[in-house]
Formats: sequence, structure tokens, C-alpha cells
Amino acid sequence: MYWGRHGAGAKLTLDVARAALRNGDMRPTISVSRQNELILDFELFGDRLFAIDTFASTGGALAGSWRIPVVRRQLAQRLRRDRIQLVIDMMPHIWSPLMVSAIHGAGAHYVPFVHDADPHLGDKTAMVNFLLDRAVRAADHVLTMSQAVADRLIEKNNLPPSRVTASFLPYLSYAATPERRPPGKGEPWRLLFLGRIIPYKGLPLLLDAVEVLQAAGHTISLGV
Repeated sequence: MYWGRHGAGAKLTLDVARAALRNGDMRPTISVSRQNELILDFELFGDRLFAIDTFASTGGALAGSWRIPVVRRQLAQRLRRDRIQLVIDMMPHIWSPLMVSAIHGAGAHYVPFVHDADPHLGDKTAMVNFLLDRAVRAADHVLTMSQAVADRLIEKNNLPPSRVTASFLPYLSYAATPERRPPGKGEPWRLLFLGRIIPYKGLPLLLDAVEVLQAAGHTISLGV
């Protein structure tokens, strides 16, 4: 399940969906927003796709809020129809907290994949972070991409450590995979920052990390 419109979450969900469909032990249902920028790729999944209408702008989030009860009913019906046991929310959406009770009511477990434990400074979406925290607290289990985020979620939301699992940062396959090798003797570690230069992207944190690596004796080449 990924109801966002764009970004790495869309590509990650597409990759995970393809992998799940190749797994003979699974019969997955993939739920995405019709406003997703990759919707044409998702439509290739045929009847395994459960697409819903969300919104295409911040203003649309308010104007389209009347659809939330309708979407809750549609989601519960689809979960029961497909006999879904587990809903993995690849990146909690602003509507996610309002769907958890419908998911549980349909007999399924809810597991969000949490990318960050705290809002980023300057991120305009941080104002809805308290809603996403509600989804985390109501979850049956929580997945993260790092132990640091897992530890912070446990502290921030007073979660039992047994309810949080640190996974790994996934590899997104945008093109053919080149041959990979570690730096040779005397070669630097090459780091590349591709984000926009705005506060919440964390460039100062990257610079701090480079200093830590240099202090440990590593040669670093940083591109921004």
C-alpha cells in the first residue's frame, strides 16, 4: 500500500510489488493512488491492483476529505475479498491513521514502513506528523530502514522494542546495474548528495558524517 503521489516511495513500492508478484508463495494486492506519477506502470498488474482516488495538491487534501469514509469501506471490502492477512504501508499517508481501524476490522494486521522518526526542519509536511505518529502507535508492527530510526521511534512513541524491526535501505533499480566494487587502495570513498539545497534535506548532517569519516582516517570525495 502506497497512497503518495511521487518520490522514492513510489519507485520502492513498484519494485516491491514486482518482487511480491514473482514470489509463488504470495498472492499480493497492490494499492496505490490514481494520482501516483507511476500509475501507468502499476496498471500493468491488472486485477492485482487496487487503485483509489486521493488528491493531487495540498488544497485537494481538504477538498477530497469527504471521500475518506468511502475509501475506508472500499478498502475493507477489498481486504475481505482478497483475504488479506497483512497490510504493509510502504510510506504512511495522511489518510493512513484513518484506515487502521478499517484494516483491523477486516481481519488484517497493519505494518507501516517508517522512513523517519522526526520531521525534517523546513519540511512543509511536518505539520501532519502527529497524524502519522497515530498510525505508528496503532500498528501491529513497525518496519524502519535503519536502527537509528527504530530506536528513535521506540523512544518517541513509547513502543515495546519487540514491535519494531530495523530492516535495511533498499536498492532502487532505475537502470541496468553496473559492476560494483569497493574503493581500491588509495582511492577515496565517493559520496554524492542529490537533494535540493533546503534545510530539511540534511546537508549539514552529511558534512558532519564526512568529518567523522575523515577523522577515522578515510579519504572522502564529496559531490553536491
